[in-house]
Amino acid sequence: MWGWIYAAAFLAAFGGSVAFKMKHDPFGGEFKTDWNDSVGRVYTDLTYGKGEAHKFDLYVPADDSAGSYGLVVYLHAGGFTSGDKSGDAGMLQWLCSKGYVAAGINYTLAGEKHPDASVYSQSIEIKKSIPYVIAEAEKLGYPIQEMAVSGGSAGCCLALLYAYRDAEASPVPVKMVFGAAGPSSFYPEDWKWYMENMIKSNPMKVRKGF
Repeated sequence: MWGWIYAAAFLAAFGGSVAFKMKHDPFGGEFKTDWNDSVGRVYTDLTYGKGEAHKFDLYVPADDSAGSYGLVVYLHAGGFTSGDKSGDAGMLQWLCSKGYVAAGINYTLAGEKHPDASVYSQSIEIKKSIPYVIAEAEKLGYPIQEMAVSGGSAGCCLALLYAYRDAEASPVPVKMVFGAAGPSSFYPEDWKWYMENMIKSNPMKVRKGF
C-alpha cells in the first residue's frame, strides 16, 4: 500500500513540476529581451526530416557582419511526452540578443499518437537535426564555428546525450552543455521503477521501454 502511495505522490509531483516548468519563469524575466528587428530575426518551422515533429526554429542576430558565430541549441521540457520549441521563445530570443545563433528543436513526443517514441529515438532525432540547423544558419549568412547544447528537464537529458554520446558526430565542436533539472542517469535499471509506475498511472499509457 505504501508503495502505491509513494508512487502516486511521485507522479503527482512530477506532473505538477512539468506544468510549472512549462508556464513559470523561474528567473523573473532576467533572461528575456525586447525582441525586434534590431535584435534579430526568427525563422520558424524549418524542417530536418519528414516527421510531423521534425521542425526547428532558428534565431539569428541582426548583426550579420561577424566572420563566424556560436550556436546555442535549447531543447524544450515536457517529460518526453509534451512541450514545444515555441515555449522557449523568450530564452532563445535572449540568447540571440547576446550575439549567438540560437535554435529550438522539436522531437517526436512519446504517447498514444506515437507509441514507438522513446528517449532513445528522440535523442537520435536531435542528433539528426544538428547538421540541418548548422546548414540553414550558414545558408542565411551565419557560419557556425562552435556550439553549445542545452535544455530544461527532458530537454536537458537530450542535451546531455548529445554532448556526451554524439559530440564526435557534430559538424562543429561542442564546447559546452548546460541545462536544468534533467535526468542524468542513462542506465535502464535506474529508470525501471519510475517507468513502471508512470506506465501504470499515466493516462497517456506511455509504452514500456520509454
